[in-house]
Amino acid sequence: MGEEKVVKNRSWKEQFIILFFGFILSSLTGWLYETIITWIVNGVYCDRGILHLPICPIYGFGSCILLCVLGRVKKPLFIFAGGTLLTGTFEYACSWLIELVFHTAFWSYAGWPLSLDDRVSLIGSMVFGLLTVFYMKCLLPLSEWTYEKIGMKKAIIVVIVLFLAIIVDLLITLGDLPVLA
Repeated sequence: MGEEKVVKNRSWKEQFIILFFGFILSSLTGWLYETIITWIVNGVYCDRGILHLPICPIYGFGSCILLCVLGRVKKPLFIFAGGTLLTGTFEYACSWLIELVFHTAFWSYAGWPLSLDDRVSLIGSMVFGLLTVFYMKCLLPLSEWTYEKIGMKKAIIVVIVLFLAIIVDLLITLGDLPVLA
């Protein structure tokens, strides 16, 4: 599936489409991961997404950062190490920002060993490091393969439809939130 083509030999439109497909796949994978882990730990289904769609956009944004920083790294061990550090930093920053904006914590690592301010934990960051390897070695090549299979015209339509669906979902979600003081 040619990982090299993802970071070079592509027009900016093709790179954007592949990046957007990676965003969607990562957001869906993040939602599945969060929902399955919560089900295993608590024994009950809990939709872990903030939106109505089965996606966690924080994973999609994180994957975009990972691609920008680690896009040329090929060795899985280095991808894992970089992913562990970057996702831990990103998760900490997001936790702090979400708490600042919404006046609540959407997650907590209270009671976890090696946690930092209950916002991140080394164990969680290492899991995200593994997910980074999965993203770089599986989801990103799948994004490129999908683009190659459907072509530019259909890919643009898919991107527009998915983008609009996310925007509408975001607006509905924001409308459902209580007014913040």
